[in-house]
Amino acid sequence: MKQRLGRNQGGYRGERIEIHEVLKEIHELAHQSGWEMQKVCGHHDLIINAYVRSSCTNPLNVYFSSGIHGDEPAGPLALLEMFRQQLWPMDKNLWIVPCLNPVGCILGTRQNGQGIDLNRDYRQLLARETVSHIQWLKDCPRFHYSALLHEDWEANGFYLYELNAVDECSVSKAIIQSVGQVCPIQEDGQVDDWHSSAGIIRPSIVPQQRLDWPEALFLLQEKTHRNYTLEAPSDFELSLRIASHLAAVRTLLLNSPC
Repeated sequence: MKQRLGRNQGGYRGERIEIHEVLKEIHELAHQSGWEMQKVCGHHDLIINAYVRSSCTNPLNVYFSSGIHGDEPAGPLALLEMFRQQLWPMDKNLWIVPCLNPVGCILGTRQNGQGIDLNRDYRQLLARETVSHIQWLKDCPRFHYSALLHEDWEANGFYLYELNAVDECSVSKAIIQSVGQVCPIQEDGQVDDWHSSAGIIRPSIVPQQRLDWPEALFLLQEKTHRNYTLEAPSDFELSLRIASHLAAVRTLLLNSPC
């Protein structure tokens, strides 16, 4: 169904997922396919894993994450589907973090168990999840580009944020074209404080002027010159949101920025 369901009133009111079952299946599939598992956070009550696979033929390093907000289930499910269908290309070096906020996913909340929005904590570093994630990232090489899977409960369609510190090339239009075949695209106009044009937002941000860094800003400052934040519209059917993320991720992997 390619239309809003009308259930998101004042926040996300859609499906919840059994995140531990999702992550268990990802772990098993990744192990069977020869991926290396790395601990991002290994506390007894907070486990965050990453999966890494290296290519012998290509120096391109690519990073994906999802699940930083616990009320955005389509991202982890889309990454699960990538593993199920073995859609990851063999010619790129890949770093995948399927869920950065497992407690929030259990609770069905944007925040973690302490009420912290992790996606505003990459400068202040108040949460264990964020601290552990940054420590892990410091041991990773620089990424050619990164992509973060999100949802927006207010959106009328799919859209993306592009942070590009080099302005050499972009695959945003290709992503929107691909996603548009399976999901409505956000109408032109304002999204939060930014202008969306054909589903693409290119915010002009000075990181040093912000205290509440999202993951994307930290990555742009420390690990990559290009980041794509992919926003599926969470007032639509879950299957459509998963399909939109799959289309976006596959387009990014097949049409890598130069």
